[in-house]
Amino acid sequence: MRSGGDFEHQDIYGARVTRAGGVLDSAGIAISTAARTQVYPSAAFDGTNYLVAWQDWARTLPTFTAPASDSAGPCSTRPDS
Repeated sequence: MRSGGDFEHQDIYGARVTRAGGVLDSAGIAISTAARTQVYPSAAFDGTNYLVAWQDWARTLPTFTAPASDSAGPCSTRPDS
């Protein structure tokens, strides 16, 4: 998660990591940079696909967002971005 300086401007970023612990995406992968705030990220990996979920405050009420991605990198479909 990266912060734009306050709670109102937080985005979700991720990075792929090798089995040895090396970071493949040192600048990070933008997962959600929608307006307002995205918080409380959680990620899972099944050996092929990633699933990243977070609470999204892009609208008036918070929503739960969880697009899938494969091991090649960023999500192919990003809501609100």
